[in-house]
Amino acid sequence: MNLYEKRLEHYKDEILSSHKKLAGLMVIQVLFVGFFLLSFMLLTVYLFSQKQVTSGDFVLISTYIIALTMPLLMVSQSIIHLKGDFIAIEKFEQYFHLMTDQLSSEVIIDQPIFYAFKQAEFYLGKNLITDFDFVIEQGKNYIAIGQTGIGKTSFINYLIGLEKIKAGQLFYKNVEISQQFSENIFKEIAVVSQMPVVYSGTFRENLVHNSHYTYTDDELYDYLERFSLLNLINKNNLTLDDNIKHVYKSFSGGEKQRISIIRALLKKPQLLIMDEPTAALDEQTSMTLMKFIQSQVKTTFIISHANFAQQYADEVINFDTLIQKSAIQKTEVF
Repeated sequence: MNLYEKRLEHYKDEILSSHKKLAGLMVIQVLFVGFFLLSFMLLTVYLFSQKQVTSGDFVLISTYIIALTMPLLMVSQSIIHLKGDFIAIEKFEQYFHLMTDQLSSEVIIDQPIFYAFKQAEFYLGKNLITDFDFVIEQGKNYIAIGQTGIGKTSFINYLIGLEKIKAGQLFYKNVEISQQFSENIFKEIAVVSQMPVVYSGTFRENLVHNSHYTYTDDELYDYLERFSLLNLINKNNLTLDDNIKHVYKSFSGGEKQRISIIRALLKKPQLLIMDEPTAALDEQTSMTLMKFIQSQVKTTFIISHANFAQQYADEVINFDTLIQKSAIQKTEVF
């Protein structure tokens, strides 16, 4: 079981335990209020039978008692909600006490190969891949295909340092990143994730974020036109320097995706890594953008389910075949 699954199981156990405690508190609350009301009703019935109270008194007092129990119910509900707040605060505290990844600052020397896996062992989803040898060469376009959930995004996570391989070696050019990633790698690569992000800030800041290059307004508008985003600017009455904090949440998935791709291209990376960059786009738009992207970046590694994407690849990596091959190798060993 990989680290993510262990954390997920721990979280599920913790939430289940917390919910059991909350359920227990609610049962106690109901029993207490029920006992209180029952005791009062029995006492009132007794007094009524002794003709010490009238039927009108009985109804009036019952109404008062029920009204008095309502604040108790509200207080108890607030206490139950506080339990959830304490759990959330505890989670935040645990997060801020987590060990931070220590990135190396090793100098990167240019080489014809970006990434090299050597006898690597790592997880793709629930599948353990062993004795994996693979290189990502400069000047080539790679398309990764495979079933949904098979582990293609996990593979990208190894490339960008979010996950570590279990054994073997992983290099970025001359730097081994098997267990420690290098901060200098981010100066050379750009990543477009499956979940595109648009920031609260100006449109210009969203486009040139992390780019060390300066662009004129005309150049930025040219990119927006190529990616069919000028209409987004016009319909929201925006300029490049307007803050989009009040409108960016209304942007569609496809619009956010295209903004993320522009942001990556404006960084002028040596290698562009993209996870389903055209998932929210129609086929014609996707094909046009794929051509433009490859005209701007010499080396790309793209995960895509689109059938047309493979025509833009110098090499196709089939993760289904990779996992089947690994399973056969394990069978032969045993």
